[in-house]
Amino acid sequence: MGVIHERIRRGIPGFPLGFYNQARKREGICITPLHYHNDLEFILPLKGTARLLLNGETHFIQAGVLCAYHAGVPHALYAGSSDTHYLCLVIPKELLLLDPENTMQQQLIEPLYTGTLQLALTTQEDRIISLVQEISALCKDIQKNKYFLTAMLFQLLALYEHKGLICQSKAPVPSPVHAAISYMERNLSEHIDLQGISRYES
Repeated sequence: MGVIHERIRRGIPGFPLGFYNQARKREGICITPLHYHNDLEFILPLKGTARLLLNGETHFIQAGVLCAYHAGVPHALYAGSSDTHYLCLVIPKELLLLDPENTMQQQLIEPLYTGTLQLALTTQEDRIISLVQEISALCKDIQKNKYFLTAMLFQLLALYEHKGLICQSKAPVPSPVHAAISYMERNLSEHIDLQGISRYES
């Protein structure tokens, strides 16, 4: 089975924040099949265990442990116990890349989306867990809370940095596939052909 490039619409028009609050009652059931997307994703089990297949490796995420993974990384999610309940946030870069001259954007946010920097896979930091729960609560009415949510998403990444939970990637150079995707996204209004993509990759 191949890896699906997920391109679904999340959130509301103009504010595509993905939020999921789901429960599964049967161990081993597939929640999301193997896929990748160009967003940051956070999973917080509230009850039971989530079994995460991430870039070919299996991780069991216990209740109260926040898991984060990156743009372009293939992943699949399964219920790791007979009673699994979890929260999930999927954060597209367009919500955070607001000002190309902003230092936080240049030195923290852009590198997280390109893969130069990476978030710690898991954390149990109380302030971060509490913030994710607050964000999740506000997602019940995204339209009403979208400006407050934007501020809290910046705070979430700032907290990761403040707590020392961001490091240089072991493989900071994007793969040819990621480079090609980045090229196409930056040139949507232009004529795109295979020759142009190959030049960009090289």
